[in-house]
Amino acid sequence: MLPPPWLRSKWFAIVLLVGFLWAYETFDLWDSPWWTAWLILAYFVGALTVDTLFKGASFCKYVCPIGQFHFVQSLVSPLEVSIRRPDACANCRTHDCLRGNERARGCELDLFLPRKVGNLDCTFCLDCVHACPHDNVGIMARVPARDLVWDAPRASIGRLSRRTDVAVLALVVVFGGFAGAAAMVAPVRTWQEAVAGRLGLASSKPIMSVMLLAVIVVAPIVFAWLADVSARAIGARELGRRFALTLVPVGVTMWVAHLLFHLLSGWDSVLPVVQRALVDVGWVRSASPDWAAAGGGGAQLLGIEILLLDAGLLVSLYAMWRTARASVPRPITALGAMLPWAGVAVGLYCAGIWTFLQPMQMRGMMMR
Repeated sequence: MLPPPWLRSKWFAIVLLVGFLWAYETFDLWDSPWWTAWLILAYFVGALTVDTLFKGASFCKYVCPIGQFHFVQSLVSPLEVSIRRPDACANCRTHDCLRGNERARGCELDLFLPRKVGNLDCTFCLDCVHACPHDNVGIMARVPARDLVWDAPRASIGRLSRRTDVAVLALVVVFGGFAGAAAMVAPVRTWQEAVAGRLGLASSKPIMSVMLLAVIVVAPIVFAWLADVSARAIGARELGRRFALTLVPVGVTMWVAHLLFHLLSGWDSVLPVVQRALVDVGWVRSASPDWAAAGGGGAQLLGIEILLLDAGLLVSLYAMWRTARASVPRPITALGAMLPWAGVAVGLYCAGIWTFLQPMQMRGMMMR
């Protein structure tokens, strides 16, 4: 059966995503194999339950917080599952890409390829590619971030300028990237412990919790409200939601730069992990793994991190300008409409640069 109306939006997934980002830092989920195992189990049980009760790949589309995270990131992707020749779709009478056939089941997310724009709600399962009898569907190159300035109607989604839930989801992902990185640097940790000490708290976790919720929840709500107010002021109510989406590039590059730092500075941690696994199964007899060999480096990555964030800021500002000019005829009015959001993008950029310049907490690693 179809999912209930309250589930057919991004709001439930937003709550789950906020909960995960908050709990990950507050309860140190990264340091608990036990909680990691339960989280994986909960995902499997949740997916099985939701998709058993409701059709249309409801778990991926409406519930999975990881899926929503990737949907937002896909707004700046250079690749897209799309059609090759519109005329082939115009002459098609079976629409196997949507309905399926004996070879493949078709798109369970209800995305009709001729009307599909971008990657939102697309999981790249490629069922539509296998189902198409005309070999007219494939992974195609596209202009990155085009979705941010093109407000065309989309299959199963509609126009993004009318989707407050998608705009709020994007803001949660963007601000979550900056909050997660800032929560790991030494000055923020020191400040949290100092505040906890003044308040007589035995742990700084309550301070961490409040800070994360303020950045991930309160900030998106405030900016979503400001978007609506500023859009009403210039007579274009739908413009506010579109401006919220233009922050995605700077948010995506923050996520990429932060995770790239951990990947490249800790890649050699795989060596003692493999060594311990071989010792545990009895394939190798040796001394304890050299955990001190895992980690180190990373300082040389600062230039790459800043360059990535530079690119994200420039793309965000360009998307804002294009969005404003498409809706407001006068250049000076368009500039005024985008300035508040440009200020937000620059503020996030400065926060990101400051974060990169601080000593990062290397979790679970013994530094040389």
